[in-house]
Amino acid sequence: MVSKLILTYADYGTPIESGTVALEGTTISAATHDAVKAQMTALADAIDDISIGNRYRTQYIADKAESVATRPASPFAQRETKWLVRYHTSGLGIKLTCEIPCADLALLDPATDGRADVDDAGGKVAAFISAFQAYVKVGGESVVVDELVHVGRNT
Repeated sequence: MVSKLILTYADYGTPIESGTVALEGTTISAATHDAVKAQMTALADAIDDISIGNRYRTQYIADKAESVATRPASPFAQRETKWLVRYHTSGLGIKLTCEIPCADLALLDPATDGRADVDDAGGKVAAFISAFQAYVKVGGESVVVDELVHVGRNT
């Protein structure tokens, strides 16, 4: 069975709105369960570090952890402000994307046009890329993160 990580974040709005990121990873079995769960947890924590929304729902394969959605401290935590993660498979080079809601724009690289600073002082972007590449698989193939770009979306 292919593992799946689904994270849902609350934004600052009234009423609170949600944004979700869903990622498929490596095949999971009884023998690999603990290692895959550790990769998923590391990726969820790394996504938390590049999002300023409040994560209130975490789904690991068939497991689900949920709490009450609470408003983040920052009024800039808006589900429409996202990181567009561009990545590709390591073998076939298939290009893919996913979006992470409530992007922490303090992680923007001032020397680029709306891209995350992969050499950020706190290492949050680098930690995210490492965790993402360790967990996410496409058809069993590893992936390589190309960039994180700030985008605005209405959905």
